[in-house]
Amino acid sequence: MNQANSSLIGIDVLDKKLDFLYTDSYKKNGVKKVENRMTGFEKLEKLISKDTRLVLEATGVYHYNLCSHFYKKGHTIYVVNPRAVKYYGMAKLQRDKTDKVDAKLIYDYGQNMVFSGEVAVREWKQPSEIELKRQQLLTIIQLEKKHLNAYSSQLHSFKRCNDTSDAIFELLQTKIASSKELIKDYEKELNGLNSEQDIAYLKLIQTIPEIGPQSAMVFLHILNQFRDFETAKQVICYLGTNPREYESGSSIKRNKGISKMGAHDARKTLYMAALSAKRYNIECGLLYKRLREKGKKHKQAMIAVVNKLVRQAFGISKSGEIYNANYQSFNLNLS
Repeated sequence: MNQANSSLIGIDVLDKKLDFLYTDSYKKNGVKKVENRMTGFEKLEKLISKDTRLVLEATGVYHYNLCSHFYKKGHTIYVVNPRAVKYYGMAKLQRDKTDKVDAKLIYDYGQNMVFSGEVAVREWKQPSEIELKRQQLLTIIQLEKKHLNAYSSQLHSFKRCNDTSDAIFELLQTKIASSKELIKDYEKELNGLNSEQDIAYLKLIQTIPEIGPQSAMVFLHILNQFRDFETAKQVICYLGTNPREYESGSSIKRNKGISKMGAHDARKTLYMAALSAKRYNIECGLLYKRLREKGKKHKQAMIAVVNKLVRQAFGISKSGEIYNANYQSFNLNLS
């Protein structure tokens, strides 16, 4: 498809409505709106041509039905990062924040950034029934883990109060036990969706010392076996464990930690694996020791260990060979 000649529509997706701006109405600033349901999709379909490309922000699940409908109709769809659109608006010194303004901003972002090649955005694809169920189960598991952490923290704090009643302790302990049981059940159902190839991959990736079932699930489900990445560096940026520099002229130059612009729950899981890997994974242990001897802080060295685990998993996933501490590749780009 020739992107320069095809039409474009920018859509601001909300729970109950869609504000949109398309090519034919752009000069008139004609932002329109329809319901975020099938009747609205049908109205929208009548206004645009068959080669019109859709650009919208990721909104959790609110954009799913819209994308599914137009994907089946053969339209090209781009779901962009809301933060990227926000910063694009700041760069344009945008002062107002309304649904109409957002629709126009999304349209401009699609025209000037996505289709000009300034940023790389993959086309949205309809997930299979199993893929969708897997994504939803992962979301539920992450939510339940947050509940578990909250209950555990509250129990810990209440123990510091001498007058807390036994009934409160019993209530929190029941909640904690219930959350653990739910997480166990959800993970069992999630694992039940794995194909024979998925099971084989989990066994392969767990040949890395201190990569257990939880970390292996990150590589399988969240990182999709690294199929969407060409280098380990891309994975590290996706996870948000890449170093972030802060420099301006000669007076300001310091390390600002990591970017944290990525998958928070995956990063947390791999950090927990790294705590064990620095002791029992030889390569990770040597790396941690070397960095500490150079004066690096504990957390700086730990992030390096996390990235080392990512590189090990990336290499094994791409080569298909089991972990070998003495293995060196001259063909794979693991940078």
